Amino acid sequence: MEVIKKSIFTHSPLVLMLVVTAWLTLGAAATGHLVAVLGLLIFGAVLAGTYAALNTFPVHIARPRSLIDGNLADALVWLVGLAAIAISLMHHIWFDGFTLFSAGQAENNVGAALVRQNATASLPTWMMYASQITSRCLFPIAAVIALWRGKHALAICILAFGLLYSACLMQKSGPILLLLPTILLLIHKRRYIFAGIATTTAVVTVLALGFLANPTLTRTKQSVAVVDTGSIVTGSIATEPVDTRSVVTETVVAETAAAESHRPPLNTAGRLSKLGNSLLFRVAIVPGEVASEWFSVFPEKRSFGYGCGYRFLAPLVDCEFQNYARLIYDDFYKVEVSKGLQGTVNAASMMTAYANFGWPGLVGSAVLHALIAWVLMMMFARTPELLLPINATYIFLLSSGDLFTMLLSGGWGLAILLGAYVYPPTAPREAAIAAR
Repeated sequence: MEVIKKSIFTHSPLVLMLVVTAWLTLGAAATGHLVAVLGLLIFGAVLAGTYAALNTFPVHIARPRSLIDGNLADALVWLVGLAAIAISLMHHIWFDGFTLFSAGQAENNVGAALVRQNATASLPTWMMYASQITSRCLFPIAAVIALWRGKHALAICILAFGLLYSACLMQKSGPILLLLPTILLLIHKRRYIFAGIATTTAVVTVLALGFLANPTLTRTKQSVAVVDTGSIVTGSIATEPVDTRSVVTETVVAETAAAESHRPPLNTAGRLSKLGNSLLFRVAIVPGEVASEWFSVFPEKRSFGYGCGYRFLAPLVDCEFQNYARLIYDDFYKVEVSKGLQGTVNAASMMTAYANFGWPGLVGSAVLHALIAWVLMMMFARTPELLLPINATYIFLLSSGDLFTMLLSGGWGLAILLGAYVYPPTAPREAAIAAR
């Protein structure tokens, strides 16, 4: 049993990728889309087989040859943490990122959704990338490394700022992405009480954001709300023109509010049950359902992109970049678009490859995922306690995001470098040299 546990932990990147694939397959099966189920099963089989083949190579060739230690490592942790705090404050102050106050004034779900949308949609491109890297990489990874190196006060400070920032982005996954790396490290250190506190904090914050994003769940009286559209676009930059699709007319909002007002109010238990069921469906079924939608679209409704669906590849194949996630949203959710909502149907990482190159792309994506899992296992051979805290959230995010986007603009590549090259706080340096 101990050998099995050690093997699972050593190869945890592969194990998590297979878990995500199984999770997607179950969601696709719930929709009855047999082609999607078959495609995901093929992906999982190629992923496991490729990894098994790669694992026959010598393990030392991918290990880092130099590590950051001592005062330099501490300075790096401070730098990353302070950079995350600075970017979050910049978003709040310069770009009106205090969305919690605006969302609290929304009278219906559409108004709350627009507040959330405008928290990032109106940002300049550089700030959008900075915001994403900060929330997904800088805050959680800086906290984990600070905790790992014994800088507990710094870790708590980083997590506090990060929790406020993720809440202001109004993304229910934000608190989980922030705290999950810390929870995993605390479990590895057997600090179960603190892990429980962090887990409770994440759950409570997610539930609070769920109620905030659904004002009708907290409505206690039946009345037609009069909504001021000016409060809906609070997240927009005042000096910049607002995208016409991000503004809801008073007529649309009033109609939405009127429709919602005629629904009977729920008691506290009913509200929690409704919100819990919604979150459970969103987590368990929707990722596989979305993958099924992509299998339905390509190639029946849209032709394969042959590289045009990758931003970095489109110029090389001389075509205009096609944001399939945005295009599919516009196709499937015309009612929401008519109300001014913008969105994307973000599918699992292998679906972008399928949308571009069909079944060969799906197989090639499985091979690439196996290579990533194998390299991660090698790179964290010296610091195995950081393998899951650094990488687990990104692997789970592969259920709704592209691999290349995750590695580059999503911050995963930066997180890997920070986690793999920072020297352990207590182990003797001679041990690391001997391990080379």
